[in-house]
Amino acid sequence: MKPRRMPLVTPFRTAGLAAGAAVLAYASLTWIPGLNPLRDSAAEPDGRAQVVAAASRHLTVLTTADPADAPATWRRWLDSSTGTLHDQFARDQRTGTAKLAAGRLKATGTVTAIGVTGYSGPGADATVIASVLVRMTSGAPEEARRYQATVRRTPQGWKLASLTAFSPPTPGTGAP
Repeated sequence: MKPRRMPLVTPFRTAGLAAGAAVLAYASLTWIPGLNPLRDSAAEPDGRAQVVAAASRHLTVLTTADPADAPATWRRWLDSSTGTLHDQFARDQRTGTAKLAAGRLKATGTVTAIGVTGYSGPGADATVIASVLVRMTSGAPEEARRYQATVRRTPQGWKLASLTAFSPPTPGTGAP
């Protein structure tokens, strides 16, 4: 009796090959960070939460000044900024450090409220508004300040790209 030859293509073999190819394709795509379907939802924290944390940290740095250690304060300001804001700090470093060192007021900023007003994803800029309480060591009254900031993703993480101080609207006038 002659052995029976199996056909090369059978429904079970085709289904098995298709399933194996799908598993192989999915497994290989998960190794490529931009194509990993689980990366954005499960593997990384929420992008808005990262923006809030970084913006809070950097706003605290930029609203804190110590004349006793002006060069270190200025370095922290440079480290917390990017883009045109960083360029401005770098350009004014010599005169700014001298003015800061000549001052007597030590200021400590604390972010009391912050919200993301614009966020398009991890590769784009984000916009935040924040309230910051600034305490002076000279006995001057505390100041409540409000800022709008652009936060930009850099290779070192999120940093402030622009910072604008604004006043709250004057009640009853409709004017800013």
